[in-house]
Amino acid sequence: MRRLSLVLLAACGGGGSDEPSTPAAEPDALAAAVSQAELSGSIQGLEALETRFTMGDGDDRAKDYLVGRFTQLGLTAELDPFPVAGETANNIIVKHPGTVTPEVVYLFSAHYDSTSTAPMTDAPGADDNATGVAAVIEAARVLTPHAFEHS
Repeated sequence: MRRLSLVLLAACGGGGSDEPSTPAAEPDALAAAVSQAELSGSIQGLEALETRFTMGDGDDRAKDYLVGRFTQLGLTAELDPFPVAGETANNIIVKHPGTVTPEVVYLFSAHYDSTSTAPMTDAPGADDNATGVAAVIEAARVLTPHAFEHS
């Protein structure tokens, strides 16, 4: 299973270690920034690839699509290769470094491959796991403009 991991902050906090913690962004404002249109667009973008089966070309197209989406958000995607069934697969890791204690990490994760009864040609995977991937992309879109204490 190929994973998309986004290292971002789930809790909002800012300020330096000698100062009282102040919110870098209000949680309600972050929640209000979540867009159904963005979530749907991400799911549709992944479904349009027709298949994201691990052992086929669709999985590579999905990797390229996701790297492109994160690049558009101003983030750098790092590939984390691993072997599967004699081939090389890639996890995608994207980081939003913390400003005070970057070694403290909060993780968002979803797998971006999919399968079906005809996986080489038809595995669009809306619920396997385009919805989870869309949530990770949306978290990146909403949180990346803000600085947080932790990564």
